[in-house]
Amino acid sequence: ILQKKLTDMTLFSCVSYALIAYGPAVALILVTSHRYAEQVLIMLVCGFIWLLSLFFSSLIWTAVPPLRETPAFTLPFSVILQEVARLVTFLITKKLASKFPNPDPSYRHQLAYSAGAGFGLASGLFMFLNVLKSSFGPGVVGLRGSWSYPQFIISSALLTCAFTLLHIPWSVLFFDSCHRKKWLLLFITPTSHLILSALTLLNSTITVWPSLIGAYLLLLVLTVFAFKTAGGNFTNTKNICSTKQHRDRSTIQ
Repeated sequence: ILQKKLTDMTLFSCVSYALIAYGPAVALILVTSHRYAEQVLIMLVCGFIWLLSLFFSSLIWTAVPPLRETPAFTLPFSVILQEVARLVTFLITKKLASKFPNPDPSYRHQLAYSAGAGFGLASGLFMFLNVLKSSFGPGVVGLRGSWSYPQFIISSALLTCAFTLLHIPWSVLFFDSCHRKKWLLLFITPTSHLILSALTLLNSTITVWPSLIGAYLLLLVLTVFAFKTAGGNFTNTKNICSTKQHRDRSTIQ
């Protein structure tokens, strides 16, 4: 009976951490993109391309022995390869958009959104899956090597959630900069990605708070920026939400 209770406890914890890490991104996809075949295809292709960037990063890590001991040297190569992969996804989505012309001016932003979602989910799975598996038990308070920081799993889940969501505005801004040939704005995505990734190096030595706070502040700022870039209008969004609430109340009545 005690073993069953311990298993149930760790199962509930594992599901909770998974919902924290992946719930917001999955909810966004279910609400916005899952009905459109081309957007789902873009997500799958971009997730695979992100995996290729991870593969090449691992090749560099294997080929250069000094990089294995110093994460600070490995990290820039990983970020650069991810941004090269993002450029490849831009070229793919541009080609796809030309094959399936759409009169909606926001269509290219929708494809960029889907590409970012695919990138985010792929990176999030590899970022947190091993930690999530360890949280399943048996009955661990933290993970081995992290006893000085018992909130390691929950902080990892929150950081994974932030990175997963950040890939969406990163892709929207990157794709728009490439499309409009605004080369100065183009560096917003790789620069912020590199700086935030560098902050995560403090997690194992000092504290996780700088990367957590920085990730969610960056997510807020870039989401607003990407929303404006895609032609979003806060007044119209508020009116749409108000209209939908009014319709829902009328339906209930």
